[in-house]
Amino acid sequence: MKKSILVLLCVTIATATSLADMTEQLDSLLTIAGGALDGASLIVALDGATIYDNNFGWGAQNQTVIVASATKWLSAVVFMTLVDDSLISLLDTVGAYLPAFADERSGGSVQFSWDASGQASGVYFIQMVTPEATMSKRVVLLK
Repeated sequence: MKKSILVLLCVTIATATSLADMTEQLDSLLTIAGGALDGASLIVALDGATIYDNNFGWGAQNQTVIVASATKWLSAVVFMTLVDDSLISLLDTVGAYLPAFADERSGGSVQFSWDASGQASGVYFIQMVTPEATMSKRVVLLK
């Protein structure tokens, strides 16, 4: 439903014949949407000037809303994109990028999972390579 509302908002804004017409259509559309937009705000700007500003449901303008961990997924995506582009490594320490933490050398852990459903029973070797060291471990797979 939210995708449909977004499309209708865009069409309403694009097809309005006047500012008053757009404001009336947006208010009408968003009233019909009801609880689907509870707590949402909509601001429409044209050439840097705000031409529409409204809040819906429990949300009030200038109200602080705690979003807690809402951006963790975005941080993870950005971080892994940097890893994919070889700009950083998963095994780098924070001190490599933030000099204030450069002297802190704390241990860490690396965890991985291996779907061995397509592998035969046997002995496998796992190797981890870092700039400082290379470590190999033997894994025995029994089915």
